[in-house]
Amino acid sequence: MMRYSIMGRECGADHAVEVCRVGTNPEQVAAALKGKVRVIRQRQLKQYDLVYVVDHGATEEMAS
Repeated sequence: MMRYSIMGRECGADHAVEVCRVGTNPEQVAAALKGKVRVIRQRQLKQYDLVYVVDHGATEEMAS
């Protein structure tokens, strides 16, 4: 089971969605998403204006 969820809100959207789940190094994945751009009519626009990490904590299997 993946421990971290990377949430992101696309520019112009009113809610955040789960972009991906990772088991380790969520900071590196979040940093990559913050730097992601898309090109519209020869202009580079940020894909996400809000990126954050949700920690789901240890699972019961890991606790025992």
